[in-house]
Amino acid sequence: MAEGDAVSRGEDRTTRVERQLAEAQALTHIGSWHWDLRTNAIEWSDELFRIYGMEPRSREITFDFFVSRLHPEDRDRVVARVRAAVESGGRFAYPERILRPDGSVRALDTVGEVVRDEHGAVTGLLGTCRDVTDEHARDEQLRLHADIVKHIQIALAVWEVGDPDDPSTVRLVAYNPAAEAVARTTLPDKIGNSVVEIFPYAARGQTPELLTSVARDGRVREVVVDRSRNPIDPHRAVAMKAFPLPGKRVGLAVEDITEVAKARRLRDSVQEVLEKIATGAPLREVLDTLVLAVEGLSTKTMASVLLLNPDGTHLRVGAAPHMAEAAEFSSLAQSCGLRACWATPILDPDGQLLGTFELHYAEPRSPGRDDRELIARATYLAGIAIARTRLEEQLRALSARAEQVREDERTGIAREIHDDLGQALTAIKIDLAWLARRVSGDSSGSGQTLLEKLDEMSRMTDDVIGRVRRISSDLRPGVLDDLGLLAAVEWEASRFEERTGVSCVVASNLGDDVLERDLSTAVFRIAQEALTNVARHAEASNVAIHVHRSEDGRSLRLRVRDDGVGILEEAAREPTSLGLLGMRERARRLGGTVSTTRAPEGGTLVEVIVPLAGKTS
Repeated sequence: MAEGDAVSRGEDRTTRVERQLAEAQALTHIGSWHWDLRTNAIEWSDELFRIYGMEPRSREITFDFFVSRLHPEDRDRVVARVRAAVESGGRFAYPERILRPDGSVRALDTVGEVVRDEHGAVTGLLGTCRDVTDEHARDEQLRLHADIVKHIQIALAVWEVGDPDDPSTVRLVAYNPAAEAVARTTLPDKIGNSVVEIFPYAARGQTPELLTSVARDGRVREVVVDRSRNPIDPHRAVAMKAFPLPGKRVGLAVEDITEVAKARRLRDSVQEVLEKIATGAPLREVLDTLVLAVEGLSTKTMASVLLLNPDGTHLRVGAAPHMAEAAEFSSLAQSCGLRACWATPILDPDGQLLGTFELHYAEPRSPGRDDRELIARATYLAGIAIARTRLEEQLRALSARAEQVREDERTGIAREIHDDLGQALTAIKIDLAWLARRVSGDSSGSGQTLLEKLDEMSRMTDDVIGRVRRISSDLRPGVLDDLGLLAAVEWEASRFEERTGVSCVVASNLGDDVLERDLSTAVFRIAQEALTNVARHAEASNVAIHVHRSEDGRSLRLRVRDDGVGILEEAAREPTSLGLLGMRERARRLGGTVSTTRAPEGGTLVEVIVPLAGKTS
């Protein structure tokens, strides 16, 4: 009885071990097999049947069946390995692919050894097959990710953050090849170094703060750096994205966007220059803007524009904001530490030379491809600006000449009307008076009638004389030529009061100063136009006119302010307002400006500022 119990317990133990072994095989996806060469019988474990996609013990296993389940590309190789193992003995291992009944393919790693009898003769093979299909898929996925990380053009780096409040504890852990290209330094010997140790110019910059911020709160952050802190390459721009990783680590993706940023800055600079050209900004301001833009887009350069003088043989400085103007250009270059200069002609649309655009370098060199493209754009824009300015100068000179001709004609007509026609009318008036005296002695009735007729003719003559004087004054007031600008403005103000009934007060510090004729004429005509606008549109009760020389004596200011309804902003900018355009053009020809605005205290304010060349006698 005791012996039977022992046998029973042994069988139970064996069964338990076999069950545990089967469970272990199922958990590890490892199946076992045994091939008895003496009987040619092959035994598979239950897990191996499942690996092959079949129910355990669902069929008899033979070597031919085993071969039929091998992938066609693997059959010859696996059969050769099995035969070699039988012949040579010892351990063996090989990978294989099998075909399941449902057509799916599984990858196996087979390991085995030869079984020998007590005489050393090979009696069979014993082995295991491990299903590594999922493992191979994971490995393949990892290799794919590794290849992507390796070959992607965006720089990737992993940083370990010791203390999120201390940027100096941010250390490099890993990187991809693109990271070295973006960092522009070798990184294998930098593993474990801090950000600032690898990139000294990053101290107190955006990169350490970006990494520590992500380490603190685990949020993804993006930053665009338009200008690098690296003094060697200050124009470099990068886009950075930091993301949290396990274990106090932060991933950093960096893309070099220098070309994109440069293209954006170039576009913005071109737009700014074109806007200044379109709005009629002074040529020096346009060229300064262009030069500064080029210097901002090119590394370690100074730029300048030289303009061709009208004589066609000399150049003068048109713009050089970072270079002192000097007569001797060679000494200028030496004083600025320049060692090379690249000059490109600036041409107008007809191919005529307007000047040169120049890039100056601190070392002997020629411009690179980027600089040449930049120069091509700059010379094109400079040519537009210079050609437009010259055209405007020609039109302004033509306009000034036409205005001068008109003023001369007005002066001549006014003089002829005043002198010739006025004298003729006065002579008629005298003759009429003489006739009246003669007729007054005639006591007959006809004499009285004639006397009345002569009196009527005398009054008509007086009226014509008054009209002649007014026409003469309207064409060209003699007071402007005889007594100067202030007297002419005061005379016009009194006429304005008479016509409109609106009070008009004139204040000035000019005294008896007599200004040059062209300036006096232009300022007087602007004042006339301003008063005309008041009469037509302002509905004002009072007008104040101020004519003042500046304290330094270098400019003259005319201010005409009314207390009327006030001009609308859009009306002040209206391009078809010929009166306002005329005022602005008169001032521009003198190098001055005119502004027409709604006064803060109500009404409209017209303000004119023109430079004074000096007092004339």
